[in-house]
Amino acid sequence: MYAQLVRSRTTDQTCAEVHRIVADELIPALHNQPGFAGALSLVNAPTGETIMIVLWHSAEQAQRPLAANGTDVLAPLLRVAGTSPGDHQSTSFWEVTVRV
Repeated sequence: MYAQLVRSRTTDQTCAEVHRIVADELIPALHNQPGFAGALSLVNAPTGETIMIVLWHSAEQAQRPLAANGTDVLAPLLRVAGTSPGDHQSTSFWEVTVRV
């Protein structure tokens, strides 16, 4: 199993909207993608830092940019980008060695 780790930032004013988009639009869209194995969305409210961990069955799926998964995934990503200030995303790729 493999993971994409996507870091971004939000503000107090946009945190609730980012959460809504991720929970109501992005996660359901990811469920329709081949190889999708789960996701976590984390937020550090005092700093505005957000982390999304998306799990995939294969390395090839995890190394694909999220936006390359079609318009169902791209549309919510663009809405999140529109509500997040500054440098929106940094994405890294990880091999999952333990999952409980």
